[in-house]
Amino acid sequence: MTLEKWNRSRGLGVLLVGWMAGMGCTSAHLHPLPTLSNDFPAPTGGAASEPHEGLIVGMRRTQGDTFTSAYSIQAYSDGCVVYEGRDLVESQGRHEFRLTEAQLGHLRKLLTTHVRTEEVYGDAEGRHYACPHGELNAPGIVLLAPEVGVTRPICYPDYASMAYPSMLGGVDYAIDEVLGSARWTGCKHRVTGLGGC
Repeated sequence: MTLEKWNRSRGLGVLLVGWMAGMGCTSAHLHPLPTLSNDFPAPTGGAASEPHEGLIVGMRRTQGDTFTSAYSIQAYSDGCVVYEGRDLVESQGRHEFRLTEAQLGHLRKLLTTHVRTEEVYGDAEGRHYACPHGELNAPGIVLLAPEVGVTRPICYPDYASMAYPSMLGGVDYAIDEVLGSARWTGCKHRVTGLGGC
């Protein structure tokens, strides 16, 4: 290879790497959500835990004693989405992509409509969203949505996976659909007709 060809190929490589870096997520999003599961209680009082910079929503699905998918997915204000597959998913590990402005707007509207702090932290219903959730061995959802005031994680059972009506209007499945998590989880261990499956 001549020096001229090498310089041209190197220049193209630098351009491609720069373009790809612009399409991926930044190092600011390399921090995982707080470690939460149905077995590890979240803070229930006092000061709110500090959410990650720019986090719109973070969600983790837990398994309980069922054959359901376990993964976490986070969406940030710059459009970055970070998925991490754990168990009974088609793609384990970390994957990233970006949402469009329209998808970001839809996600924000969804959260504003279905996730209300007076419901999840209030006296009347707050006990239903405490971590860990109260259904023994049931799959669950851990949700954090700082933009709508949910700065301490909330937990609730995944009733839809047990053929019962969903809590919070099924917002967890709507989040899955907007963020496209089915592309990595697959639908084998998910509820048919919900969340893009």
